[in-house]
Amino acid sequence: MTDESGEDSKEPIVEDRLLEHEEESDEKLMERLSKKKVGELFEGVEKLLSGLQTMEGKMERMERKFEKALSATKNEKRKSKSKAKAEESDEDSNLSFSGIFARQRGNNESDDDDSESSDSEDDSDEKHSGNLRKFLGTEFKHVNPIRGSHYSGTKAKEKAKKEKRKSMLYSEVKRSDSMFSNSKENNMLRMQPSFDHIKLEKLNIPAVIRFFRQLSEYQEKYKISLRAGPLMDKKVIDHMLADNEIHQWEYHEFYQLGRTEIYQLLQNALKPTTMKAFEKNLVAYLDFGLPPNFVPSVTNFRHLFRALISYRTAFMELYDFMSWENKRNVPPCTNKPGGLIKIFISKIVPASLGENIVQGMKRLSKYTRIEDFLDAFYDAVSSAQKKCTNKPS
Repeated sequence: MTDESGEDSKEPIVEDRLLEHEEESDEKLMERLSKKKVGELFEGVEKLLSGLQTMEGKMERMERKFEKALSATKNEKRKSKSKAKAEESDEDSNLSFSGIFARQRGNNESDDDDSESSDSEDDSDEKHSGNLRKFLGTEFKHVNPIRGSHYSGTKAKEKAKKEKRKSMLYSEVKRSDSMFSNSKENNMLRMQPSFDHIKLEKLNIPAVIRFFRQLSEYQEKYKISLRAGPLMDKKVIDHMLADNEIHQWEYHEFYQLGRTEIYQLLQNALKPTTMKAFEKNLVAYLDFGLPPNFVPSVTNFRHLFRALISYRTAFMELYDFMSWENKRNVPPCTNKPGGLIKIFISKIVPASLGENIVQGMKRLSKYTRIEDFLDAFYDAVSSAQKKCTNKPS
């Protein structure tokens, strides 16, 4: 009885404890779940905050890049505006002709590295001619190298020759500009000799060479430099500027140009555009200076020698004028039809003289420059002249 009652009395207590234990486990479980959720929530918030900070950093970097790009765009716009204004200012100040040099220099090539700066005459001339030099090249360039005393195949000597030799006529033209500048500082009252005979009335190469020769002769004789522009016929000026694709200008502004600028404009207008035209001009404009029926002898060889010397000068004047920035249209230095050597000897009187001298010269192929050929040719002429003068008459 007792045992059975004892057992009956103990069973409810165990069940109560189990229930309490189960209740406590549920509470702990809920607590743990709550803590876990809160932790996860905090982690999510932290990730969200971290993502927001990262996004904010990216936004700041993007904003800085945008500001830089915007600043660069503004700078480029300012530069382009200032450049456009400068170009407009240049066009307005170019010889004071509006848009004087809106031209295309498509086929004009600079054929040589040698250059010679064009001197300004005074502040006024610099204003009028500065941009003209830009149009024609900041420096006056020649394709004509120096006439060497002896032919050499080395590149160094060839380069040295090119650096030394300049166009004879252009040197005189440039000297005239320098004298005009100096004459302004030494003005004196005196009667100026007449220069009515100095006038450029035709636009062709011999007339241009003669015109600048007369200007130089007058200057050297009287120590007075003349402006070239006012001594040119208006039709010549019109045609010359048209050939240079200069469309808007005024005479009084053109007259402010120095001789070097005008000489360069004339060269650009008259230089031949093909090898055939180059050959045609040489043949048409060259004159040997002796009648076709001239017969050389020991007694009259001096006349022939003088004519040969003058002929070389005339040939090189034409060659220099036409070959400026025009190397591609210069005929080759050969004794074949159309070659410079063939053209040169074709005008010599008597006709057999030039051919005989050339036949006595060895290896014509080594003369790639006309200046080298002429040096050798005139060495042979000088030798013949000495032989003739040493012979008793």
